Amino acid sequence: MAFTLKDIAYLTGVSTATVSRVLNGKPGVKPETRDKIVKLIKEVDYMPDITARSMKTGKTYTIGMVVADITNPFYSEAAKTIEFQARKHNYTLIVGNTGNNIDEERTIITAFQERNVDGFLIASSELRDKKVENVIRAGYPTILYHRRLAQERANFICCDEEKGVELALTHLKNLGHRRIGFISGPRKFSTGVERLRSFMASSQELGFDTGAFLIKEGGYEKSRTIKAVKELLNLPEPPTAIFAANDFMALQVLDMVLEKGMRVPDEISIIGFDDIPLAAHHSIQLTTIDVQLHTGAITAIEKLINIIDGLENFSEPIQILLEPKLKVRASTGSPCY
Repeated sequence: MAFTLKDIAYLTGVSTATVSRVLNGKPGVKPETRDKIVKLIKEVDYMPDITARSMKTGKTYTIGMVVADITNPFYSEAAKTIEFQARKHNYTLIVGNTGNNIDEERTIITAFQERNVDGFLIASSELRDKKVENVIRAGYPTILYHRRLAQERANFICCDEEKGVELALTHLKNLGHRRIGFISGPRKFSTGVERLRSFMASSQELGFDTGAFLIKEGGYEKSRTIKAVKELLNLPEPPTAIFAANDFMALQVLDMVLEKGMRVPDEISIIGFDDIPLAAHHSIQLTTIDVQLHTGAITAIEKLINIIDGLENFSEPIQILLEPKLKVRASTGSPCY
């Protein structure tokens, strides 16, 4: 027969409320008491009765996370971090992958609503996304992660895109580059729009050669990135550096450049954005912008759980811009004119 919360309280000589505080990671329990309860829970392999708890609290202790592309290491790493953090608070994370398809996003969100999730982490939304706007309007605790809506009062945790782009371009300027090719993300997403806009503004301020022919819209399909790289390298005066708007595309750029027999960074420099774990691999060594992936992921899930649990009174939207950092590695160097 399975042990109950009352059994744990009886055997440790404390109240059920104290056991509950330990199970939910709440403060206010003496360390020695907490250790005794945790030890017994492990010994008897205690499993909380989620159904009973849900009936009592009106919550399902599940969070729906919607990601744009789980094959992109950025999103898989973020989901792993968020899932681990959610478990610490006894929440279960359900992840839905849209494949950057707005219809799939709508289907996933509807499915999560039918399962009565307690809140949403949205890492897939377009700038103008009616389905996400309706979820917020319906009162679901919702935080956008790594994406923003045009709607000004939505909660979000994002990197300061403008500062990140400026850091990347300043680094290239200091190396002596003046002609930079830029491969943007899709312009229907906030990351695509903001990084493109920031690239154009910073290029002018820093005195780079500018022209629409140096800007190519990439995407999250490899074929589009390959097409963009070919067009940049086939220009009468090709760029001395290529700046990809995310690391996933930057790695595709790197693959193609190496396939053409070009030396990096001697013949061309490559810089990305996001600092996914793979970027630091010794055989890749991609210079990139660190968007504080793990800090952002932890902040997003902690804030969302606080909203769900009523632990903070958020009278104003949660809108956090994380400070980006330049990570200089071996893929950038001075141009050879």
